[in-house]
Amino acid sequence: MTTQTKVHSPSHGWLDSCAIGMSVICGIHCMVTPVLIAVLPVLASTFWVHKDFHLWMLALVVPMAAFSLFVGCRKHKSKMVMGLGLTGLGCLVSVAVYESFFHAVSGAHCALCAQEEAGSLLNPATLVNLVGAAFLTAAHTRNFLLCRKEKCCD
Repeated sequence: MTTQTKVHSPSHGWLDSCAIGMSVICGIHCMVTPVLIAVLPVLASTFWVHKDFHLWMLALVVPMAAFSLFVGCRKHKSKMVMGLGLTGLGCLVSVAVYESFFHAVSGAHCALCAQEEAGSLLNPATLVNLVGAAFLTAAHTRNFLLCRKEKCCD
């Protein structure tokens, strides 16, 4: 009689769950904050609209997303998950870098700034952030489902 020994790998399913939640929060932030700023002037003085908010979020999102996607992809080998994740992270990082460094160095008052000051909800930075959040949410959801199917995160 042979017994099967189950190789237990550390569970990382919670990382995908957290990353999915953070991606959803990012999308909600991008859609709701401009509306709330217009409606609730008190919100304009909170950390949600701080100039470095996107950098703070990236400090949390990038390591968590990279680790959870890498661990999952190492097990189930889905290139689609990695492609979606890298595209999402690329979108988020590019907007944060643009907002933080380009404006800080040049002090430029570009069309993007004018749209933000005018309260446009569909400015390019918001749209790219939403696209990035959507890609990351899709990557983490697919990673989570594949890990469940492959039982690689039990």
